Amino acid sequence: MPRISKIETYAILWLNNQGLDIAEISKELKIAEKSVISTLEKNNNTNIDKIKTGSRPSKKNDDKKSLMINETSIKKNKSVSIMTEAASQKNDEVVKNMRNENSNNNIFRPNNG
Repeated sequence: MPRISKIETYAILWLNNQGLDIAEISKELKIAEKSVISTLEKNNNTNIDKIKTGSRPSKKNDDKKSLMINETSIKKNKSVSIMTEAASQKNDEVVKNMRNENSNNNIFRPNNG
């Protein structure tokens, strides 16, 4: 069984994704069916979660301080505080939620029994 190149592997995966069966892929690429089957078995077990991306995963519990820029980029001085767009949006959401709460339920009134 000859070795499958990266281009052939990509072509096998793409044709499989397009809905072609193993026999059609083998005929189209002129590769043995056994090679097509082994390539599909090997590459269909890849986990998308293991792919590294350039950004960090977002956390729902990001507080406003972690969304702020607190140091300069070159000298790393901690004498600045810059609100990013994400921090501003988070702050606006918190303020909007605070206004919508019914504060009368939180106040104890002894005469209203």
